[in-house]
Amino acid sequence: MDQESYRERPLRRRTHALCAALLGGLLLVTGGCITSKVTLPPVIPVKSAVPVTELVNRINAIQEIKSLKASAQLQFTDYKESSRGTGKAYPSANGFLVLQRPQQIRMQVDASLLGKLADMTSDGEHFTVAVFYPTDRRAFITGTNRKQYAFNTNKMDEKEAKDVSTFAHLRPQHLSMPLLPPPIPTASGEVGYSVFESLREETEPGTATVPARRVTKTYYVLYVTSRRADGQWVPQFSYWFDRTRQGTPLARLEVFEENGTLSTVSEFEDYTNNDGTMRKLPKSVRIIRPTDGYALRVSFREPEINPESLPEEVFSLKNEDGLKAINLDKE
Repeated sequence: MDQESYRERPLRRRTHALCAALLGGLLLVTGGCITSKVTLPPVIPVKSAVPVTELVNRINAIQEIKSLKASAQLQFTDYKESSRGTGKAYPSANGFLVLQRPQQIRMQVDASLLGKLADMTSDGEHFTVAVFYPTDRRAFITGTNRKQYAFNTNKMDEKEAKDVSTFAHLRPQHLSMPLLPPPIPTASGEVGYSVFESLREETEPGTATVPARRVTKTYYVLYVTSRRADGQWVPQFSYWFDRTRQGTPLARLEVFEENGTLSTVSEFEDYTNNDGTMRKLPKSVRIIRPTDGYALRVSFREPEINPESLPEEVFSLKNEDGLKAINLDKE
């Protein structure tokens, strides 16, 4: 060992001793004088683990629903000003839904005092929306499901353009995917899925005697992806199962566009019975369309699953009231 390194050793020892003393003092101070008690959202305990295959089978079991008829209560919320922290909640309305796989849907909306508000249908490729209220915006709108429409505001005033755009975004097919989701295909070179856990801090609704509170909940997330023609993997769906509730029910469904944009968020309420077994339908579903700026809550009343027959004309909507015709594909 050379002389220089030998002389450095005592200095190193003194340095190490000083650092240790400072660290010990810091721990003593923070442990006894500086810490304070804080309130955190309680972490809700989880239920028993569920195998991945069982989660997949639960989604595929929904395929037993080939068609559906139901009356419902509808609650619409306008999210267009959500960036400013505000929105518009419209009065609830009565609705009647008819769905049939793969993507046929008919929805009628009525209000007790105002009468018929809207009637809409989609065959999976095209949609038709008949708007009856407000009376000065009555229109018969047709378009293509996969298209995003941009309106030429030079041909109409700002208010009219905003109204037409809003009606165009209220497409009936936005309900068919959350209510009748497609099956999860077998994993292959083109489709894959994985399951992981996720923690979410959220508000737990209150009751008449217990106030609402912030909690941390654990979810299984079943993430489905597909491979595009260019070889890139993109998300299709993510299914969220609540690990804190009996039966680990489906609580949330996220649907993505081909470019990876989140198009639809669906939040389900009571997808399980009291004994934890899976229900064929939830009691209600809240459908959020972030890019279209609205949310729609659908609460079912006396749903009829797989009715014996549906008349062919139930999914056909004609302009029998002579409404102003607007073909969005020609605008």
